[in-house]
Formats: sequence, structure tokens, C-alpha cells
Amino acid sequence: MKVVLFDLGDTLVESLGTGYKLIEGAMDLVKGIESMNDVDNRKIVMGIVSDTHKPEEIPLSEDDKLIRKNRTLHILESVNIKEYFEPTDVHLTLSSDIGFTKTQNLEEFFIISLGKLSNNINLNDIIFVTELESHIIKAKTLGVQTYHYTPQSISENDNTINKLINLIPKIQVILNNS
Repeated sequence: MKVVLFDLGDTLVESLGTGYKLIEGAMDLVKGIESMNDVDNRKIVMGIVSDTHKPEEIPLSEDDKLIRKNRTLHILESVNIKEYFEPTDVHLTLSSDIGFTKTQNLEEFFIISLGKLSNNINLNDIIFVTELESHIIKAKTLGVQTYHYTPQSISENDNTINKLINLIPKIQVILNNS
């Protein structure tokens, strides 16, 4: 495991109508992952893969793409996690920039994200964290290790977490078994 990719909305942040806030445990989670190393003593890389448009909105103008990117950067700044995903041109993969959503082509979304992060990362080197079960199901078919964030769930299992902070020991187990 070399990379942790997060969905943004309803996974790391939630909308408050006029603003955003971090989901409980998100800051501790990104800080914890930032301090982790893989078996080769390299830092674990974090990235965000986010849908910033709907399929029917394509094609987007260059102005629309920039507006959506700036909105995402503003969200990251407003909840104080932007520094964990810098440089953002490397650590953020936005649907509005690449022209399709995760639902349309999750595999290509991951491949583009990994290509930005490093040349030596494969789909099976990823942990993907999202609240969307449909993305979890598809990611598993690609050989991606997944964690389904479901805060309303009373219990957890191997691939479901109801508190973000509970992902840290699961990642540490993966690293220790690599």
C-alpha cells in the first residue's frame, strides 16, 4: 500500500449550506497518514479524487473548470487541510479537469490520479475511502482496497468504518503486513 485516495464531499468534508466543515476525525486521520511510511520507508501519499461536475454538464468551458477547481481549493483551505494535498496539481484529481466522473469511469479516474502522483503505483497499491457504496463496489472489482465510510452504521467490519479515525489502525495493520 502506497497511496490513500479520498473522496472529498461527505467523506472528508460536509456542506453546511453556506460553508463546509471537516467531518469528525478527518484532521487526525490526514495527520496520522502523513506520518506513516510504507515498507520501503517512503511516505504514504494522499490524494483526493472528487466529482466536481455532473455528466450532463460536459463539455465544461475553461472558465467553468477554473471555477470548480477554485471552489475545491477554497473548501480545502476553509477546513485547513489543503497543506496535506500540496502541490494540489499533483494531489487533486477533479472530474471537471479530466472530463468525466468517477461513476462514468472509475478505473481511468484512478489511473490519471496515480499518474500524477508517481510512475510506480498500481491500482492494487491504493486504499480508496468514500461514502458511496457504488464506488466501493466498482473499486473492489479493480483490485483496489477500499474503506466504506458510513457514519450512520452502528458497527464496523473489515472494509467499513463509521469513524474516520478508525482507519488509522487499519492502515497500520496493512503496512505491517506488507
